[in-house]
Amino acid sequence: MNIEISKLLSDVKKRFHITINQCDLIQCKETDETGFLSGLFKLDTDKGILRLKIYGYDRQKWLETMISQHEYLLSNGYTLTFRYLADINGKKVIPVEDLVYLISDWIEGETLKSENLEQMKATARSLAEFHRASEGYALWAEPPSPYACTDHRYWESWVKEFDDIINLFEKTYRELQKKSQKCNFEEKLLNEFPDYIIEALEMKKRSTLLKYEYEKAISKSTLKQGFVHDDLGTENVIISKDGNAYLIDMEDFSQKHRWHDIFPLLTGLDILFFPNVDYAREIISVYYYNYPLTVEETKIIPLMLSPIHNLRWFLNLDQNLPEAVLDNMYKRSSGNVIYRINFREQVGLSLYNLIT
Repeated sequence: MNIEISKLLSDVKKRFHITINQCDLIQCKETDETGFLSGLFKLDTDKGILRLKIYGYDRQKWLETMISQHEYLLSNGYTLTFRYLADINGKKVIPVEDLVYLISDWIEGETLKSENLEQMKATARSLAEFHRASEGYALWAEPPSPYACTDHRYWESWVKEFDDIINLFEKTYRELQKKSQKCNFEEKLLNEFPDYIIEALEMKKRSTLLKYEYEKAISKSTLKQGFVHDDLGTENVIISKDGNAYLIDMEDFSQKHRWHDIFPLLTGLDILFFPNVDYAREIISVYYYNYPLTVEETKIIPLMLSPIHNLRWFLNLDQNLPEAVLDNMYKRSSGNVIYRINFREQVGLSLYNLIT
């Protein structure tokens, strides 16, 4: 970040005609590879508490697209998010030197606690309303987003992903077998690998059999012309005092199928943890009541719940961590394979029962 905060705040005052009484830094994200990513400030002003978020200058066009999608949600009656303010020239994405910033109202509340079932139900309701309000925005673009990692609009890409996972598992398994000295974490992981490889092969087989359902589900999504949040996490959901769940930080809007949002919802918005089946069943029932799923979706969603997706993420971690940390993460994410497979199967049955 190459701008003085005082200079930034001066620009905000001038463009938005506000008096800033206090400015608190809430969050700053940086990486060694890309440098500055974003910063979040809480402003106490004469117009109330406001939210100032700054980004690198290269994000301007991307943010303008996000604002367009955000305003579309509001115009379609979705109210469970903040509103962006326009400056004196009617602009909402404001460039200044080597960054751009957005001003919005501040939503009072607490971040979502995924172990709180009532808060998770409120999140399921909010997400269903979000998906419904997104319909009719635009035809799915080519590619869906400049920041999309995987294009899941085509069945072939889905099956290729399972192939890639199987290859990753087998390669890692061989490397661990050859390693002469293994830490406790690696020994545990090695013992689990045969079950994970079997699960990966089973999921590839199921995905092959579901080609018709997959293509039909994608076709319906394309016709609906909606989009997804694509960055659901406990820190991106604010629970207000009246119990409503507000979705925030929507910079990763993507024109994808809604199961990309439903998957983290069912796992408690924590990729390291799968909740119990009764918990997931109640959450998906709330979502379904507010925005029903199709038969095809109920068959596809369990593929996302396979523990192999979880382990793939875990294997790509930078493993330069203390062994105690790795052991704890293993216990939460990679251990107890049979439990996780049972979770997938039982949630799949619950989804089927919702339809029939």
